[in-house]
Amino acid sequence: MIEQPMQNPHLWKASISAIRAFESTLIALQKCKIAYEFISVHKWRKMFLPGYTKTMSAAEAKTIGLQIGIRMFPELKDRFEAHGDPDGLLIAEYCKRIHLGTTSANIENVTTGSNAHDTI
Repeated sequence: MIEQPMQNPHLWKASISAIRAFESTLIALQKCKIAYEFISVHKWRKMFLPGYTKTMSAAEAKTIGLQIGIRMFPELKDRFEAHGDPDGLLIAEYCKRIHLGTTSANIENVTTGSNAHDTI
């Protein structure tokens, strides 16, 4: 799965850079004949971030995402804090749950602070 790039007219330069990187990634995947599907940031965030809505600020979503990532993968806390967010692993976890299935109890563990990846 590939997250669709940011498209924000207020952040024009960043949006163009994101779209160009996205295009390059798609070209490489197509040339290598690697299958892919698109995912919206809103879909995977809705699974992991309690109370997430499309109107939540990006900064708030990043802060909550970092807390969730640390709860799910405490052994990677230093890396998440150095990098700024665990989005890549949260997307991978979303893919794993969508394609392999999960229970709502496992998702609930993420938002309540249990180490959810141990329950899958």
